[in-house]
Amino acid sequence: MSNFLKQKKIVFISLFSLAAFLLVAFLVKYGVFFPSVDQQTYKFFISGVGMFVPFFSNLNAILDPLAVFAITLTASVFLLVNKYKAGAFTLLLSVSISTISALVAKSTFLITRPVGFVTETGWSFPSIHATVAAAFIFVTVFYFKHKISDHFLEDFFKTVVIIFLLLIIFSRLFLGVHWLSDVVAGIFLGTFLSSVVFYTVRLWGLRDYGNNS
Repeated sequence: MSNFLKQKKIVFISLFSLAAFLLVAFLVKYGVFFPSVDQQTYKFFISGVGMFVPFFSNLNAILDPLAVFAITLTASVFLLVNKYKAGAFTLLLSVSISTISALVAKSTFLITRPVGFVTETGWSFPSIHATVAAAFIFVTVFYFKHKISDHFLEDFFKTVVIIFLLLIIFSRLFLGVHWLSDVVAGIFLGTFLSSVVFYTVRLWGLRDYGNNS
């Protein structure tokens, strides 16, 4: 894929994700569509997945947003040391900006959390876990594509990361600590912010000097 087509794809994803996030935020803010859907999905997960609570509770305890940020920082330092400057900045900025933006959005919308299997504090909309995980997934898929010389290892790496992070995202629903709208909005917000960072880093002219630029 040429750089021009790749940039157009990134811009499309960015604009689509922003529009989708704003639409979800509007529907939640004015009580259209999502309140009933949120209640139905909440009741479904609460009533049917009690046996999975220990697994998802441990998963969330291990990989809370602070732990994910620590992993991101470690990975960014590793990339920087190995001369993947663009990758390091893209990953670190994507996760940092996504975390801050989700916190700001929570303080703006002031949506109350549902009562779940575990105790969570703070506002509900959007899910920080979903926002940060979506940003991480976007960077993994778009930046690290073709960075690993062995295509099997490349696909395996991306698949493992995506499955693991999707488990993090949907564990919020399984544990009953987020509404469906929180998770959906977080996915769109994280995708939008990471795609903007990805595109901006390329405009800055940052390049990698490692294996493949």
